[in-house]
Amino acid sequence: MLKTYYLGLLIVAALVVLPACVESDDNRVEVKRLDLLLRKGNMKALGDMRDAADKLFKISGYGELTDSALAVYSKAPSITLSTSVMDSVWGVEGQETVAFIDMERAFGSMVANFRERLPEVALPSIYAVVSPFNQSVFTVDSVMFLGLNHYLGVDYEPYGYFPDYIRRRKVADRILPDVAEALVRRDFPYSPAGDYPTVLSRLLYEGAVTEAVMQLTGLDECQALGYDESEWEWLEKNERELWYALAGRKLLFSTDDLTANMLVGLSPVTTVLHHESPGYAGRFIGHRIVASYLKYNKVALSEILSPVFYDDKQALSKARY
Repeated sequence: MLKTYYLGLLIVAALVVLPACVESDDNRVEVKRLDLLLRKGNMKALGDMRDAADKLFKISGYGELTDSALAVYSKAPSITLSTSVMDSVWGVEGQETVAFIDMERAFGSMVANFRERLPEVALPSIYAVVSPFNQSVFTVDSVMFLGLNHYLGVDYEPYGYFPDYIRRRKVADRILPDVAEALVRRDFPYSPAGDYPTVLSRLLYEGAVTEAVMQLTGLDECQALGYDESEWEWLEKNERELWYALAGRKLLFSTDDLTANMLVGLSPVTTVLHHESPGYAGRFIGHRIVASYLKYNKVALSEILSPVFYDDKQALSKARY
């Protein structure tokens, strides 16, 4: 049974193709396999990745980077649990799978889009690791850590304790939008001018982030937001009702952080709007407003990611939504 499961993963790995990839290897962005070097459990093996390993240890609570600490790390159950499956899905150094190569190609296209549309963003080096956090992508200085253990497929048994709406995001085609979103939020964090920002301000920001992910990755709205087909059909069919709920319940100009988080935070449903609404529907409505705004106002991507846009009291009227 277990052998059959791993064989299935190998087949999936061979077939996975991330969106927005290109054919030329000249455009690939290297994802450095720090995860493989850390397994060896000694400092010499790290080579020029020692600085990245040191940053990882400091931020994740593993202690000082030493040979003894590495030896303990390399044998820790939390690290070794996913080793064989990661090798099946992503390959090893010099024998990467098609899925891994296509991921690097997709990053190449994304980097080109960043340079064209958000040239002010400092693009980090990317290191593959076994992430010790629930967070799959995180940055430290000029380094980005990509937890490949978070993208092993919905049927990966250790994911069984995650709720469905989280587990379905643990697939290879979420890597590109997750990385793009992490970079956008890092360099364009939500920073409203006042102490009591409105729910509308937050929706506009989340919509701007979604628009940025779409432009940087080439994904469509549904893919960028991470909905499945049935959820997307429900949202499109009930968009007007969701908007009426926001306006009719006077949520738009509320300054309650909890309400804003209920609208945009990952969740199975957005009960504050409708008991059947898919989760984080506020992001969907936010992007619909942003898309309408961009239809009537020619502005740079960096502008809608700034308080100039989401703090503008006239943004909604300018969007003609």
